[in-house]
Amino acid sequence: MKLFAYELRRELGMKSLSRRAVYAWERGEARVPAAALVAAAKISSSTVDQLLDRARHLERMGLRPGE
Repeated sequence: MKLFAYELRRELGMKSLSRRAVYAWERGEARVPAAALVAAAKISSSTVDQLLDRARHLERMGLRPGE
C-alpha cells in the first residue's frame, strides 16, 4: 500500500496525500475525489469503470478493497 499511495501522490502532484487518507477511502470513511479515482485507474492500468465494478463486487461479498 505504501507504493500505491506514493504513486497516487505523484500522479496527482500532491505532496501531502497521506496513506491514512487512502485507507479512509478504501474503508468508505471518506469520499474519493474524482481526480484520485482517475489517477488510481491510470496507475493500475484499469478504467474507472473497472475499479468501480471491482469495488461493487467486493462489497457484495462483504469485503472492502483493502481486505
